[in-house]
Amino acid sequence: MNESEDGDKVLEEMRKRGYGVDEGTGVIGHYPLMFFPYSIINAHCSTALEHHLK
Repeated sequence: MNESEDGDKVLEEMRKRGYGVDEGTGVIGHYPLMFFPYSIINAHCSTALEHHLK
């Protein structure tokens, strides 16, 4: 599985949990991604998500 597909899965899972994800700006809800609690996302998925949003 490549990083882009992994990032898509993370974004989709976050949408299912009710987080608003703006893929264009990397902002989740009203909070910049850097303030998002990564504890709910494992390290690999965090990296994939950051890569996907660049």
